[in-house]
Amino acid sequence: MFNKNAEKLTSFVGARSEFHGELTVVGTLRMDGVVTGRVQADEVILSETAKITGDVLARKIIVGGRVEGNIRAQNAWR
Repeated sequence: MFNKNAEKLTSFVGARSEFHGELTVVGTLRMDGVVTGRVQADEVILSETAKITGDVLARKIIVGGRVEGNIRAQNAWR
């Protein structure tokens, strides 16, 4: 999933976590929980249990969960 140049995981939203508002992360964000609002990070990894209601902006986004909003990335996999 990661190459040698990928940034280390710097932030994590757990499966039982819920966040409301704008979430900005420098580095890689892994999400297993729920975010309502805008998400911006260098890289975003959404597990199968993750849900974002809002826009997502990152260089790289891996979507395993659900996004209800716009996704803007240089590289996106689903």
